[in-house]
Amino acid sequence: MRNHTKREEAGIPLRCETPSSMQAMGEPLAFLGRRTLSKLYLMLHFGRMLSGSGGVRMDTVNPVVESETVYDYCGLEIHEHGDGDCLRKALSDTGKQVAPQTGGNERTADGLWMLDIPDYAALADRGSVFLVTDPDRNSLEEGFEAVRRTAARSPGLRVHRVYLDVCESSRIDVRYMETLFARNLSNGAVSGDWLAIAAGERDQAAILDNQHDDRLRLTRLSPSYRRLLQEIALLSYGMGHKESGRLLRMADRRK
Repeated sequence: MRNHTKREEAGIPLRCETPSSMQAMGEPLAFLGRRTLSKLYLMLHFGRMLSGSGGVRMDTVNPVVESETVYDYCGLEIHEHGDGDCLRKALSDTGKQVAPQTGGNERTADGLWMLDIPDYAALADRGSVFLVTDPDRNSLEEGFEAVRRTAARSPGLRVHRVYLDVCESSRIDVRYMETLFARNLSNGAVSGDWLAIAAGERDQAAILDNQHDDRLRLTRLSPSYRRLLQEIALLSYGMGHKESGRLLRMADRRK
C-alpha cells in the first residue's frame, strides 16, 4: 500500500510489506509496550472503529486501581487491572485463553478482544503480537524486553511493530528503530510487518480533545492516522480497507 503523504516524502512510509499470519485460534490481540497516552488512545480509537462490527473488550493495566475494574467507555468494555500479573491471573481465572470460534483471532466468546499489556503476554505457540512504542529510549528498551519475555513463552511468535510519534527531524527514525529491533529480536521469534506515523499536531490535538471530552471522535484524526488503524485491522483480523473504511465512517454516528 502506497500513501502519498508528506510523512512518506519525509522518509516515514506508513507500512513496510512482509508476510504475515493470523493469530492462533482463541488468542487475544495483544499490544505490548509501555502504557503511554499515545498507545492507549491508539487502542481506544482502534476499538471504537471495530465496535461497529460487534462487541469489543479491552483489558489494560492501570496502576491506580486496587482490583479489577470494569466499565463501559464509548461502547467499549474496559477491564482495568493493577499490573500485568493481575491481568494475566484474571484472564486465567476466567478461562479466556480458550475461545470456541475458529478462523484466527477474529472473535472471542464476547466479540473482539484486545490486551494492552506492558511486560509480557502468555500466548499460544506461533501467535502474533504488536509492539507499540515511540522513539523514547526507555519505551524502546522496555518494549524489546516485553518481546523477549513473550517470545520465551510463545515459540514462533510473530512480532509486528507500530512506531508512534516519530520525529521527522531526529536521527531516531524508523530505520534506526528497526535496526535496534532486529538486534534485539529473540531467537525463534519472527519479524512481522511494521507501521509508523510521524508526530502531528492534528492527531495530538484530537487525542487531547477526546481525552478531556470523554469521547472517541475518529473524524478529528488525520487521514494518515485513520489509515494506520485500517492497516492494523488488516494485519490483525484480515479486514479489508473497504470494510474498515465503512466502520470508520460509521464510528462518529454512534452514541
